[in-house]
Amino acid sequence: MRNTLVISALLTGGLSSLAEAPLTPKQLEFFEKKIRPVLATQCYSCHSAAEGKAKGGLMLDTRDALRKGGDSGEVIIPGDPKNSLLIKAMKWDPTEGLEMPPKTKLDEATLADFEAWVAMGAPDPREGKAASIKKVFWTQEQADNHWAYQPIAKPVPPIVKGDWARTPIDRFIRAKHEAAGLQPAKPADKRTLIRRAYYDLIGLPPTMADVEAFEKDTAPNAFNKVIDQLLERPEYGERWGRYWLDIARYADTSGDRTGGNRRNPIYPYAWTYRDYVIRAFNEDKPFNDFIIEQIAADQIDINDQRDLAALGYLTVGKRFDNDVNEITEDLKDIEKKIVKILEQKIRPAVAKDGGDIKFKEFKDGIVKVQLQGSCSGCPSSTMTLKQGVQNLLRHYIPEVKEVQAV
Repeated sequence: MRNTLVISALLTGGLSSLAEAPLTPKQLEFFEKKIRPVLATQCYSCHSAAEGKAKGGLMLDTRDALRKGGDSGEVIIPGDPKNSLLIKAMKWDPTEGLEMPPKTKLDEATLADFEAWVAMGAPDPREGKAASIKKVFWTQEQADNHWAYQPIAKPVPPIVKGDWARTPIDRFIRAKHEAAGLQPAKPADKRTLIRRAYYDLIGLPPTMADVEAFEKDTAPNAFNKVIDQLLERPEYGERWGRYWLDIARYADTSGDRTGGNRRNPIYPYAWTYRDYVIRAFNEDKPFNDFIIEQIAADQIDINDQRDLAALGYLTVGKRFDNDVNEITEDLKDIEKKIVKILEQKIRPAVAKDGGDIKFKEFKDGIVKVQLQGSCSGCPSSTMTLKQGVQNLLRHYIPEVKEVQAV
């Protein structure tokens, strides 16, 4: 019986073509934590479809490709890590002359994981087409070493040539200059410098009196005084708060509801959120407080009741209220034509009698609409739908065969 199974397997393409037994939760966890990350980070660059490379005729990004092997034959023998070519190559076995990965040998713990994996039968969930490398998660070690999760440390400013650098930050910039073979730009004259400062910090030009006063000020800290004065001006918060308000999609009205009988609601207290943002910039509010207040100002202790306006972040942005007519970006061209005709030629007419009509769907030549207001209960709505709406849409859009109310 055993010989029959082996012969059958060989005739149908080898042991790799036999049906795989379902992986146990323990096997799946072992592969995802110990095996897949190493294959993705250390092997796929030379042996995957995503990279378009198959060195030695070997692909490692799917189970079938791994079992098939490469120019040197099969690379794993499930249950036998000692005689598996993949394990020998990972160990840089001198008798085989193979080194995988070629630049850096894997550590002993990783090699032990792969030996254990092959010993348990090389369970592999990667069926079908290879997954993109970009979808593979980082290893825990890579995540732990990411710069964003490192303890904050004070860097040591590099030693640079010349006297251009005046501050520690300048020394970092000058070091980059030197590495790139660049020379710093010449210092700007005082007239240019004050214009840059004004536009950068408050978005407005200096007056001639401001320029002349700065040009006459010969004190070493003359420019510092200009900066301090600008930071104290309310225009500073107005200038830089705009960027956050854009992110929050701030508006005094919904803005996207205009025309016909459509409502255009005004948010009468939206300005309180705008002023909160401006005040936060002008008062140099800590960023963590700035974020927390916008998410949960009503759930924390606050010293200034005006800070409750921070919750405007959750209420003054763009919204759709589940109105299909307002979400036209995802509609097909023909659907946009239907909506346009409904908006311009039909809705204004039915609105005069207290009704409304909204586009719902277009499929197989049938336009489905929703009748609202007085239209929804009117006995003559069916006649209006057929003789009015349907005929009008068919006149402008030949693809329309029928209009139905839903």
